[in-house]
Amino acid sequence: MVWFRPAQHVQLKVTGSEKLAVVHVAGELDVASVPAVDREVRQLMTEADAVALDLSRVTFCGVAAVNWLTDLLCRPATAGRVVVERAHSEVVRMLRLRGEPTTLQIARNCRTGVGIPDRRDDIAYLDELLSTALRISGTGKGNAQLYVPERRALVIAAQHGFHRPFLSYFEAVADDDEQTSCGTAAGDRAAVFVEEAATSPIFWRTPSLDVLDEEHVAAVASVPITAPGGRLMGVVSVHAASPRRWSLEQRRALSSLARANQSSPRPRKALV
Repeated sequence: MVWFRPAQHVQLKVTGSEKLAVVHVAGELDVASVPAVDREVRQLMTEADAVALDLSRVTFCGVAAVNWLTDLLCRPATAGRVVVERAHSEVVRMLRLRGEPTTLQIARNCRTGVGIPDRRDDIAYLDELLSTALRISGTGKGNAQLYVPERRALVIAAQHGFHRPFLSYFEAVADDDEQTSCGTAAGDRAAVFVEEAATSPIFWRTPSLDVLDEEHVAAVASVPITAPGGRLMGVVSVHAASPRRWSLEQRRALSSLARANQSSPRPRKALV
């Protein structure tokens, strides 16, 4: 199902089944958008046994949203039938600021991208691979995401050239998110080359495309990085300002980054 906009500054997508409907929310949850989101959720509750909220793309959470979540998850008529599956750090922060037992419990139950695990060697290695990837691609923007298996999420651990809106929106990406190049690369364990984001089936008609447009990103390449034994360490992505036909040499060199750690503890300088 495609994303739709029930109110200004917020977009929704519904997936799942009659047993469990998942509502993906992107954008801002404020006094203007909460009523529209609430209507969609309550309508789904008449059609599905339970509803899960994915708030990992909610980059602003106002007081009205905290009140709505508290009421929705705690009122006897809806309690137990609605859960928050994932949440952006902004949502968790606002729930914690309220400081009530109910909001603190909601915050604890959320799978979130808050904080980066202390895996310094992995982060340093991904950061070095990012520098190598930027030289290979000749682009000015890129990021390295650390894979956190307990959250099933990719978390930005290093970046070059991005502004806060982009970094906030993509702070944590689910490892099964097929509407991002990094999530697709992680899920398929294969490099992904997007020559034009505006026409790519990965980004077409998604909130992610709006964020890429604002950051002046038109093409993306994402490479999954695996450790010896096949463990997913993370994903390195580079971003170009205009549509790009990734050359065969670039594809081979970037794809080889995924295999660099299989035979050597450091990236191979011969790639650049």
